[in-house]
Amino acid sequence: MKQKLLIVYNTCGILKNENVNYYIATLNSLLEQANDDHHVVISGCLHRQDVKTKIKTILGNRISYSFIDEKLPVNVTFNKTVQKAVEKFGNFKGYLFIDSGINFHHDRNAINKLFDTHCSGDYAMTASRTDTDAGTFLWFNEGKNYTDESGQEVLFQNGDLEIPIGKTVNLHCQIFDHSIYENFDNKLIPDIFASHCTESVFSYLCAAVNKKFIVTKNVVASHLVGMDGPSAGFRPEINPFPAWQHTFLAPSPDTILKIISDPEAFESGLGYEECQNILPHNKEKYTKEGKCIDQQRLRDFIKENLFLKPVFLDYNKIQCDFT
Repeated sequence: MKQKLLIVYNTCGILKNENVNYYIATLNSLLEQANDDHHVVISGCLHRQDVKTKIKTILGNRISYSFIDEKLPVNVTFNKTVQKAVEKFGNFKGYLFIDSGINFHHDRNAINKLFDTHCSGDYAMTASRTDTDAGTFLWFNEGKNYTDESGQEVLFQNGDLEIPIGKTVNLHCQIFDHSIYENFDNKLIPDIFASHCTESVFSYLCAAVNKKFIVTKNVVASHLVGMDGPSAGFRPEINPFPAWQHTFLAPSPDTILKIISDPEAFESGLGYEECQNILPHNKEKYTKEGKCIDQQRLRDFIKENLFLKPVFLDYNKIQCDFT
């Protein structure tokens, strides 16, 4: 039996500038690629009723719907949608996060290629490339500036890119393996972050479950930047402190400062926002191949510090209309 993939298309209505026709077109393109072992769900936050109705009317029972009527970051709504899908359909091999501005109209086999790569090795995360906002310059110092994607050619000249510890790519189109879900209390994305910096800890989640993080060379998604408003409702600029200290619900900036000041963070092998040199990881905690020496220690620290405790956010109390 083939491995199952949950395809989650993430949309946001917080700013009330929904492009419902684009959503529908993208969902149709995802359905064209999905096979019998794939399932498509739209995960929408605070959409107007007319937006929900139009999507349901046109897509019908070909997809599932997860609509959350609370102001929450996409990290949280994605986690909640995956939980509801697993509750309904059982475990999946992987959970594909797709942001609202992504489309594959130019490549009708993109998702199958991405999933094949994920299943071909010991990968905890498998990302596609994107033609905009990939993070090439930020994380690898390749390209002329943040908006220049020419540096990707250097990174992928030898094939797929295995992400080194402490590096990452921006989150736009990425499969999260079930091993992350089962090791981090049925969550996939650390939810302590309000807006920026989530991606900076991805390589450590992979290391904590003894798997790798890879970006496929031959899958390049078209990406409209800020489709629903980047970090809609949770922009960091309103705060008097740097964006890397911005947390959701847990006190800012105290929470992040406390985490990175804890000696156990460094001793467990964790790094944070290494592109800004905030907390470089302890290289002695990894083999020369990049394998974490004490995975349980790293896993425990991440679980305790990068995921919100129920006192701040109880997922069981999030109102989610899943159909």
